[in-house]
Amino acid sequence: MNQPILELEAASTLEPIPGLGRRVKAVVTRRLENIRFGELTIVDREGALRFGDPESGPRATLSVRGPALYWKLLFRGPLGGAESYMDGDWESDDAFEAGFAFFTPLEASCLHEDEPDQSLI
Repeated sequence: MNQPILELEAASTLEPIPGLGRRVKAVVTRRLENIRFGELTIVDREGALRFGDPESGPRATLSVRGPALYWKLLFRGPLGGAESYMDGDWESDDAFEAGFAFFTPLEASCLHEDEPDQSLI
């Protein structure tokens, strides 16, 4: 039976190539620049990032508890984000609003495009 060498959660905590984790985060946050309705603030160990327009709709803050969130979003899209929430990789005072603001632009930006993201290559 074929077994993956590393589970995604374990692999996401490793950084075999220096700076790879930051590049994964950069790809995901670049997708979040597409937020046009509401405001999403993401807080992680590096600080806070704000996306969207606070005057156009609901506001939500997402607190990242671990880097696995960015990896799961990159490879699994919005479903990975939902799984990441269940796994405790992020939290929010209002998970519904955070999820709405967070996953809508990711879905629209097609994280699962036919061609790989060239910024990782």
